[in-house]
Amino acid sequence: MTVVNFNGLLINARCDSRGYPIIFAFSSANAADLFGRIFDGQGRIHIVKNSSFSSRSRGVALSTSSGDYDATGTVLYEDSQGLVVTVNYAFDNSTTLARKNVCTVYGSMIGG
Repeated sequence: MTVVNFNGLLINARCDSRGYPIIFAFSSANAADLFGRIFDGQGRIHIVKNSSFSSRSRGVALSTSSGDYDATGTVLYEDSQGLVVTVNYAFDNSTTLARKNVCTVYGSMIGG
């Protein structure tokens, strides 16, 4: 499912078969930067850093692989044309959603 598609930044999210969120960012720009921070439910920080983000880049993971899928994050994106996007988001999995095989990804975006 597309969560964000704005100013060259595309963020997709889905649940895997166990109800864990899988979130990736892609760029349609020739040259861009993507930086962010994810705080998981255990208080650990995960850094997102790609200063050569482009349309040729593989997707950048915006969810954690630490086994804790109850988290919040912020991602900042800019391209070489001066387009910017800031995304504040959170995600959760079945562990804290009544043990149902579901996940959620939600948040807000601002760009210009």
